[in-house]
Amino acid sequence: MLERPDVLCLVIALKTHSCLLTENTGILRAVRFHPDLQDVKVLTALDVLENLVLEGVLRISSIDEYIEEVRTYEAQTGHLFSRRRLDESRERVLSWLRGR
Repeated sequence: MLERPDVLCLVIALKTHSCLLTENTGILRAVRFHPDLQDVKVLTALDVLENLVLEGVLRISSIDEYIEEVRTYEAQTGHLFSRRRLDESRERVLSWLRGR
């Protein structure tokens, strides 16, 4: 469901060419499927955690450390990531760890 604050943030991101941080599935779907919104860059918290690792800001030495960071985030916020998304992120981070 799209609520007014989420839509306002989407409009601001669109007009300012900014990145939008959201977990709102309605926004994620709108950006994915609406042709006028496809240029909006949208990140979820899991994307941010993954990017922090890939950019070397969040230093980890094993996939278990990454999963521990994700679980800490989930515990602190009460937001649980889907198994599918976590598995996909885990694979990308694991690939990055192997390639360093």
